[in-house]
Amino acid sequence: MGVTLHYKGKLKSATLIEDIVSELTDISEARNWKYQIIKPDSKDDPEKEFLNLQGIMTAPENCEPISMTFLADGRLVSPMLSVFSPDDIKQFLEEDDYYAFTKTQFAGVETHIEIVKLLKYLSSKYFEVWDCKDDSEYYQTEDVTKLEETMDTIDKAMTALDDAFHEHGDTLDKGNPQEMMDFISSVLGVDDIEVKIVNASIDEDGIQIIDEDAAIEDLLNDDIEENSDNGKRNEDEDDIDLSDLLDMDL
Repeated sequence: MGVTLHYKGKLKSATLIEDIVSELTDISEARNWKYQIIKPDSKDDPEKEFLNLQGIMTAPENCEPISMTFLADGRLVSPMLSVFSPDDIKQFLEEDDYYAFTKTQFAGVETHIEIVKLLKYLSSKYFEVWDCKDDSEYYQTEDVTKLEETMDTIDKAMTALDDAFHEHGDTLDKGNPQEMMDFISSVLGVDDIEVKIVNASIDEDGIQIIDEDAAIEDLLNDDIEENSDNGKRNEDEDDIDLSDLLDMDL
């Protein structure tokens, strides 16, 4: 639950994967964002047949990671897709109806705007095909007021849910998904609830679902120290000024 950016696309050329990883590494280090470089798995693993990805995931503070991970042909596919069965993964890829996504609700308006500018920049520079859907419609309209109102409305809804769970949580069967969804629907005053798995960590075995409290803090932590040691630019190199990139009008 929360304002989310949904995006998909295909690079102009698969040879650009290394370029986009390099540029996002620089941006992540300049912004002090957690990141993890994803490398293709050399092991012959049938379960990963459709998702042998290469790229980078980077996470601004209090934000779900931005996925820039690709199949060998340059198609953007989030590692989150690996939570589905191989048959479902194959169907998603064949029908081209799966979007990577980044929830920005807890990061706030300024971070949402920054990520939108970044995605627009990356899409114009590297992508042949691109589509982005924004729950707040800011990506399309750049209407800051509507973005603020949307995030505020959702904040209030989450507060109402939190209060309701504190008051009635002990009476609910938390192992009954339908009962939980009915309860949430009644609190929010809506008829339909969509459930989406968004919390995960990444390690050498692939994506792992983890508990909600640990999601943001633990996501991408596996290789942070390695990235800090091995991903630093040569001190003799000129620093990249990213202010123009992230503040420019696109």
